[in-house]
Amino acid sequence: MGSLLGPEQVIFIGVTDPCDPRVETADEVRDRLLEAARHLPADRLGATDDCGFAPFGDNTSISRETAFAKIAARIQGAKMATLPAPQAPNAAPRAGPSRPKRTLGKTVDAYEYPLPRSVRKILENGWNVHIPWTHTTDEYCQSHTHSSKLDNTVKISGDGQIVISDTIALSADGEDSLRFDQWFSGYKRVLPALLEYPSLTEEQPLWEAHFNRIVSKPQLTKFWPVYRAYDIRIRTLALTTDIDPSIEHKDLPTLPQAHQACLNGSDPHPQVGPPADPHILPLRTIHPNFQRPKLPNIKPTRPFGVFYVENAAMVAPNLASAKAHSTSCSRTANGYSHRDSECATSTTGLKVAHVPVAPLDSTIARCVETTHTRPSLAENDPRKIVTPLVPDTWESMLKTYDLWDDYEDVPTGLRYGFRIGVSSILNDTRIPKNHKSATDRPTVITRHINKEVSAGRYSGPFSLNTLTEIFGHFHAAPLGIIEKASSPGEFRVIQDFSFPRDTSYHSLNSQINPDNFPCDWGFFSNVAKIIATIDPASEAATFDVEAAYRQMPVHIDDQPRMVVIWNGFAWVDHCVPFGAASSNGIFARCGDAKRRVLELKFHTFVLKWVDDFLIFRIPSSKSPLKFTFGIDEILEFAIPLGWPWKESKTRPFASLFIYIGFEWNIRDRIVCIPLPKCQKYTRKIAEWIQSPKVTLRFTQTILGTLTHCALAVPEGRSRLSGISRFAATFSTAHQDRFKARTPSSWAKADAECEPALCAYAASFAGSYAGGTAASSIAALKAHHHRHNLPWAGSQRLSCVLKGVSRLAPPQLSDSKRPPVTLEMLSALHSDLKLSTSFDTAIFAIALVAFWSQCRLGELLGSSRLRHNPRTQPCRKDLIKAPSSLPDGLWKLNLPRTKTSFHSGEQVLIAHQTDPFDPTKALDALFQLNPNFPPSAHLFAYSCPKLGGPRNITREEFLDKCNSIWEKRGFPRFTGHSFRIGGTTELLASGTAPDIVKTTGRWTSNSYLKYWRANDFNDHQPTPGWVHAWVPPFIMAVSPAPGALASSCRHHGARGRVLKFTNTPKKIKHKRKKAEMAILKYYKVDLDGKIKRLRECLNAEPGTSVFMAFQPDCQYCSKCHLTYTFVPGTKLPAA
Repeated sequence: MGSLLGPEQVIFIGVTDPCDPRVETADEVRDRLLEAARHLPADRLGATDDCGFAPFGDNTSISRETAFAKIAARIQGAKMATLPAPQAPNAAPRAGPSRPKRTLGKTVDAYEYPLPRSVRKILENGWNVHIPWTHTTDEYCQSHTHSSKLDNTVKISGDGQIVISDTIALSADGEDSLRFDQWFSGYKRVLPALLEYPSLTEEQPLWEAHFNRIVSKPQLTKFWPVYRAYDIRIRTLALTTDIDPSIEHKDLPTLPQAHQACLNGSDPHPQVGPPADPHILPLRTIHPNFQRPKLPNIKPTRPFGVFYVENAAMVAPNLASAKAHSTSCSRTANGYSHRDSECATSTTGLKVAHVPVAPLDSTIARCVETTHTRPSLAENDPRKIVTPLVPDTWESMLKTYDLWDDYEDVPTGLRYGFRIGVSSILNDTRIPKNHKSATDRPTVITRHINKEVSAGRYSGPFSLNTLTEIFGHFHAAPLGIIEKASSPGEFRVIQDFSFPRDTSYHSLNSQINPDNFPCDWGFFSNVAKIIATIDPASEAATFDVEAAYRQMPVHIDDQPRMVVIWNGFAWVDHCVPFGAASSNGIFARCGDAKRRVLELKFHTFVLKWVDDFLIFRIPSSKSPLKFTFGIDEILEFAIPLGWPWKESKTRPFASLFIYIGFEWNIRDRIVCIPLPKCQKYTRKIAEWIQSPKVTLRFTQTILGTLTHCALAVPEGRSRLSGISRFAATFSTAHQDRFKARTPSSWAKADAECEPALCAYAASFAGSYAGGTAASSIAALKAHHHRHNLPWAGSQRLSCVLKGVSRLAPPQLSDSKRPPVTLEMLSALHSDLKLSTSFDTAIFAIALVAFWSQCRLGELLGSSRLRHNPRTQPCRKDLIKAPSSLPDGLWKLNLPRTKTSFHSGEQVLIAHQTDPFDPTKALDALFQLNPNFPPSAHLFAYSCPKLGGPRNITREEFLDKCNSIWEKRGFPRFTGHSFRIGGTTELLASGTAPDIVKTTGRWTSNSYLKYWRANDFNDHQPTPGWVHAWVPPFIMAVSPAPGALASSCRHHGARGRVLKFTNTPKKIKHKRKKAEMAILKYYKVDLDGKIKRLRECLNAEPGTSVFMAFQPDCQYCSKCHLTYTFVPGTKLPAA
């Protein structure tokens, strides 16, 4: 209560429930103050403090009764001014705390300990009081996690008014000696918390930019005290000024002294205990694509002042103009720490001396400075940085290739060690028992320890007592052994950092967030994309890193967590171990940097899967058979960096290589599963099928194997549902890991049915056609689907069916169907009686099927009397062009097609020259049958004998057409010949192939098979690849790798032949007619899509026509001009 005696002093009154919205009345406050004053000792009522301040303005001693009377009179006569209680952001006052909403999949983070209630209260009020970062560290937040007590501030102003506020000033002791990891953890808590308060949301990006600016300093290790003082100063000035913390302030007067101290090698604020390297971020990972946020150059409006004071001039003469400072003062009074804003020193300019908080009991004791419990470093401390990588060379390399901003943490990690991602403090010693797999093979463990000691990566052995004297506390993980999948009979020793899996205490891995350690992966799709785009003459080589994880050093502060215990002795591990959740991410920082450097150094593609590197090399454009680098150049480039390639696993450059378990062929663009792995996987699957009961681990192994194989066999991806559902039936509890279950029939079906199907399909080889085998397999598939049974078809089954087709007897193979031609349509027009309804319908069907490239089954049904509008088109499905566009396109909605069984498709009917115009044929049919309803069949006709509309069937239509053609010497044709003939005629007449593909409703390149010649028996289309050499008259258009170039021939005015050429034809130049015009070509990609046709100079602007060529000339079918070649003429580049 001594604090009530000064002009502006403070006491603290505990509030049991800070969430209680009730506000005390003035009388209740007076009663509590008087009750507290009655318990003060007499010496405290009349004593003066060490700062020279007397309670009543003089230095005379007074009696207890007199002092209490003065206090009581002052309390009774004081006015009450209660500050408004701050409301929770965006929420109404609540009677008590509520549970947070659950976030699925969220794990415990190192920063899950919330900010103390006192800090959160300051943030709620707008952060107008300095927050010492000592109140945001892991240790402080952990110890105050369950504290619900909050102190209110009660003040008496100079005019006797009592002021109550729930904002308190926190002690700043120790803030100027914070370690980097403590400072870092504070920002990791405060920055997200700022977004919870509307008044601080706009300032959050500014402080985040301030934080990022500090942690990105290259000399942060050497000058950490300078940046620590800089941060404290900025946070202090931001309380009373409108400065922008996101920009760098270089003119702070207090920093040069600390800077000079750092240059001299001393810390102006020495730390207690062993020094921790401040430059290594506990959870810092910088992704290659990471970009620092832009620093906004703005000055926000900030609140001025800290305390609510009425008539401040009565408190102190210069208090109203003084700024509130938050830096620490070395003076103490009666053992109590105080702030320099309350101390009369030459640096603060304030004249108000400090009055300590009066204790409520009768015992007064001076406070002793808190000592650090961490032991000092012993002379024989085994912790050290061990790595073959050369940090200086890495730093120079990253700067040379302009990668420093992305990987600047790599050289620092190599110098001082990488943090494993845990920021908690070791408060105990843990020595669990090693796993049975390790104790069953002691020679493997002993050999492993000797190897690591010889390599310098282990230090020891130490007795447990010796290690305790050195470290104080340390943690060990159980040792275990697993067999290497790539080398049967060899074992890998791991440290089980996930132990324990119960809740007895937190394991190391449970405290690591793997999301903080990202890395690049060279997936299956990445390799496939590269091979599909590079030159087929390219090559690739694979490299492996020797003991990849063991080349990465661990920070010395984390090495006490890496202790290895065996046979009662201890070894300290200095490198990243197998088994830690962050191990792969730590190696990935160096691995990703190495991958990027190799790409820039050799100008090629480089992929990485953990420690396996895949490096491509592409032939030089000047010399296609030469490469610019080889194995030796890559190995030599790694020597200065200290990068340890494992030469025994290096595979030289070749077109065929193995990567991520697949065999890749660049030249043929093929990927498959290697034969040894096929045999291995087959044995594993057979063992799983034959086992009466299987464990979860065995099942997951089989599922992972099949999923891996499905990358190369895409059809197998949908066949894993059975075994996936079976794996989901297991319990994932650790105590149930050895429980076995009987595999379900669906799970076995996924693993065993495919070989039987392939064997059945192979039995057709040599005796039946491929279509027969495919029909039998299709019948089996339909049976499975009908009875809801799993189907085990795969890519292998498709390959077997293709083999059966190729092995079919020659007499069973079908020749290609010939196309319907314009000559045949002319025969129909001449022989049909177009005055009758039936013959008019026949001619209309032939023209629509021909020009619209329709299948007859899409237009005609199988019944003459019954019409099904859900399968065949009606009259209402025909949409004519508006009368304002007499030459516009007609549209026909087909209810059902081969590829759109339920939704149907729309075809276009274009005007053609007489007498082959389908629109005029349809109009003639409608005029002969004007009274048919809109729901009648599109090609319905009237029969005078039977009456009513009749439908034409597919068989009836073909019989009528073939009867006419046979009289003229044509063979019998099938319904699909109309679609083939229409496609051929459109292409030959100059229609762009992409238009033909669209109007024919093809989504693939199968329309290329429909290209026919009129002279079908003499000219068979022979598609092929055009190699690197091209004739001199073809203009190069820089085709994509594997692109096709096409050429066509023209014979006379009617007979046309479209043909792919495998080799260029030799041009025989005869007499010179005229100079040939420059013609541009279309190019045809690997998928068969034609991108650009040659253009005729006399064609309309913006249009192009397909050009046919003779051995010595070029012909345009649109303008009917012929161009001849000029020997020695070179075409300019496109």
